[in-house]
Formats: sequence, structure tokens, C-alpha cells
Amino acid sequence: MYRLSLSPDELLRYADEHLLYEIDMLNKTAKFYPGCDQVVINMRIESFGAHLRNLIDFFYNNTPRSDDVVATDFFSDESAGMPLIPIISETLNRAKIRVGKELGHLTTKRIHGYAPEKEWDFAGLTNEINALLKVFILHARMDVLSNGFKNYIVSLRF
Repeated sequence: MYRLSLSPDELLRYADEHLLYEIDMLNKTAKFYPGCDQVVINMRIESFGAHLRNLIDFFYNNTPRSDDVVATDFFSDESAGMPLIPIISETLNRAKIRVGKELGHLTTKRIHGYAPEKEWDFAGLTNEINALLKVFILHARMDVLSNGFKNYIVSLRF
């Protein structure tokens, strides 16, 4: 299967614009307090879920399409096949499935009413992604991530 082939400069620009956008939005929606307006609460959940799933797919897409950008695109060829990113946790795996079932399409697997399991662990999920991002910047090629990108990741705190 054909894989994406971006130059180091293209990867750097992609990370600074698109990857940073996903990271920033995940962190900001996780911290955002919408008050009691149910529409705004729902918008927060949907935005958080979309950015969460995009970042999970960035790290754990085992069958990327030819135009998908994934974490391994930022690693050197010498590290191909090495487990630089930890295996997906059960928490992130469940969250990815849940986003697909509850936010991605209509399904009978949606949680009904106001059950406690309907709550999202914004802080826990964000912290887990941020930890993966810190591992990612340690293993990424030096020429594909800007210092601004790396500094932003290092500064992430929930």
C-alpha cells in the first residue's frame, strides 16, 4: 500500500498548522466550562470528541490511507517497526469507539438519559493524549517539528 511521502519541511508545516490545531482544540475544549446551557455543553462534548478521535487516529492508525498523516510519518526509517508509541490503552480504545457510536453516527449503542457513564473524563483523556504527545516529540525526527511545536507540547498541563 502506498504511504504518504512528505518532505521534512512539509511535515513541519503540517504539524505547526494542523496537528497543533487538533492538540490545542482538545486541550481548550477539555478546560472549557460551558455553564448550564445544554446546547453549549453538547457542542463542547462534540468538539472534544472530534479532536480526541483525530489524535487517537494520529497515534494508532494501523491502516492509514494514502493521504492520512500519522505519528509514524514523523519517525525515522530506522525506527520503523519499533514500539515508539505505547500500545493503545483500554481507556483510549473505549473513548475512540464511544466517539464513533455517540458522535459519529446514529446507533442503538448511544447511552440513554443522564446515566453516570455518559459523563466524559475530559481531564483524564486529555492527560493521556498529552503524555503520548510528549513521547512523540522525544522520538520524532528533529527536522520535522519546530521548536515552537515542541515547546507547546512540553508546556501542556491540565
